Amino acid sequence: MTLEAALIVPVCLLFVIFLVGMIRIGIAELALNRAVSDTAEVIATHAYPAALVASKGKNSLDTFIQNRTMGVLDLRQATEIFQDTFGSVDVNFSPKPFLAQLAKEHFLTPMVREKFEASFVGDLLAVEKLKVVDVEVTNGFFGGIVMTAQYKMNLVAPFVDREIVLKKRAYEKFWVPTS
Repeated sequence: MTLEAALIVPVCLLFVIFLVGMIRIGIAELALNRAVSDTAEVIATHAYPAALVASKGKNSLDTFIQNRTMGVLDLRQATEIFQDTFGSVDVNFSPKPFLAQLAKEHFLTPMVREKFEASFVGDLLAVEKLKVVDVEVTNGFFGGIVMTAQYKMNLVAPFVDREIVLKKRAYEKFWVPTS
């Protein structure tokens, strides 16, 4: 009787630990999928008002430049002069990669983490291991947003010390008025 128990109990315990690990991975995957999809939806719904504000700001800047230069320069010409000046000394001024990185780290990742944390209860998953790795705006303003996030988690099993990376991608078309 003792010999049979000594053989069966470890196998049953390993099976239970395996099931717990698979359930943990499933919960993390569902939470990540929901968080990325919900965040992409929020961004898509707020893109049009943000574009209107940016357009007003661009128009105000253009008016400011024209007033200061007495109509000699406008925003497009000032931008060309700025790029020509810094391009001649091999300074690549491109704010887009910098702004994209800033948006991923300080705006999107906390937003996805908040939605990720709201998807499950308890201390089962470490929210700090989640981050947004890629954001892409497709086809201009009338396109959409593609966002990719990843979550790194450790497998909990005897004799296994591995980290797996779950990645989820969400696409949401921008919501714009039809009239």
